[in-house]
Amino acid sequence: MASASGPGTSDGFPDTVFGKILRKEIPSSVAEDRHAAILGKLMLAASKVAKAAGVAEGGYRVVVNAGEHGCQTVDHIHLHVIGGKQLTWPPGTGAPEGSKTA
Repeated sequence: MASASGPGTSDGFPDTVFGKILRKEIPSSVAEDRHAAILGKLMLAASKVAKAAGVAEGGYRVVVNAGEHGCQTVDHIHLHVIGGKQLTWPPGTGAPEGSKTA
């Protein structure tokens, strides 16, 4: 589990909402149907981040890491917005057929 130091904490977790989740002060759980509204808001936020970063027009990918095999290292939901270059599918396989690379 990743940690960061923060003022006023002896466990190495920041004194933020994320640190409170890591310290189990705020309960967290696996996504369920009751979380649909907030998950939808996260997707809308990812779209806004992509636009603000200037990658929305060319295309971008939104990633959620879940569980050990999904490389989740922080026990709260968060999204990764990846863009600004030609992405591949499946990820990490190299340039797609017919793409131009510099």
